[in-house]
Amino acid sequence: MPANPPATSPAPAAKAPRSVLIIEDDPDMGKLLHEALKQSALESTVLKSGEVALRRLAEAVFDLILLDIRLPGISGLEVCRQVKADLRLRHIPVIFISSLHDNQTRAQAFVLGAAEYLAKPFTMQHFQACVTRHLALSSARQRGLLPIPPIPSH
Repeated sequence: MPANPPATSPAPAAKAPRSVLIIEDDPDMGKLLHEALKQSALESTVLKSGEVALRRLAEAVFDLILLDIRLPGISGLEVCRQVKADLRLRHIPVIFISSLHDNQTRAQAFVLGAAEYLAKPFTMQHFQACVTRHLALSSARQRGLLPIPPIPSH
């Protein structure tokens, strides 16, 4: 009697790498952040203005946004406000990366829906820990394990 071939389960689908949108007008900082994410096996796109970023977000959804406050044209704060007002995008965590250290700006960022605020300069270990933490929280929210934060009221 011929032996039955062993049952095989289908191979799991390959997971797409997590994607991060970096909105930073300083080319050196944009490159530094891009390289740090690359070391963590994350894909990233670097854009230099809020207007360009909002147009890109109309076409593609990212897993995380890294956002400078001082940008040419509209500010990072306004970009965050528009992202959090868009039901299609509001679930995306926004981490501000800024040289502004004042409490008023920091508070405004959180009121607008920021997940984190990193003041420059920061260590790469701190940066990577923040990115990892917020991607994990976002993933848990998408799986229904955590609630999605409410839309900020303006």
